[in-house]
Amino acid sequence: MNDSGVIFPSLRITHLLSDSAETESENKKSRLAIEFNLDYASGSGSESISSSQFINFGGSRFDGPAEIRGRGDLYVASLLVRKRLNNPASFYGIDLLGGVSLQKFDLRLDSDGVVVEDGMTTGGPMVGVQFSVMPYSWGELYLRAMGALGFGGLDSKLGWGEVGITIRPYPPLGIMGGYRSLSYWQGSMYPSGTSPNVAEITFGLNGPVVGLQLEF
Repeated sequence: MNDSGVIFPSLRITHLLSDSAETESENKKSRLAIEFNLDYASGSGSESISSSQFINFGGSRFDGPAEIRGRGDLYVASLLVRKRLNNPASFYGIDLLGGVSLQKFDLRLDSDGVVVEDGMTTGGPMVGVQFSVMPYSWGELYLRAMGALGFGGLDSKLGWGEVGITIRPYPPLGIMGGYRSLSYWQGSMYPSGTSPNVAEITFGLNGPVVGLQLEF
């Protein structure tokens, strides 16, 4: 399932951990920080299955041939440690990120008047990297790539790339805007021993990201 033109709402709360009194005085730039992120994505699409295929989902079975319409909602919460690799007082930054994430994916399938909804929550490690340029104290340009694994009733994989700008008209409050390309995969929804046909969910979204950042 793929959808373009989606808007990604995002919230990021960052707590800077100063290495020393010197870094604390340098516009609160720090080598270490803790990030809490909330992200949401929603998209829709359709897929055709042949007469030899079927989908078991949410306790119901969709038999082919059929046109399956779907809508997915993805909620992601993450707690990360961000480590700056270069001098925090520099006009650019190279950061590594690592921590944990919780992913909740709700899916609605519709075919020939039959509507079924179900969801799955997974959690696991998340890692990423960010490159940023800060020509002015009130803003920065950034490029960020993130990836996560989820474990629960099913396995999941999540990844996205993002380019954007953060403007801080009223520090510590900032406004984020940019473009994000996201891919989500969830393992087989089939009970053990059944057909592997249409055995996984793929969820691809592209579009603008808008959000708020609180940094202190």
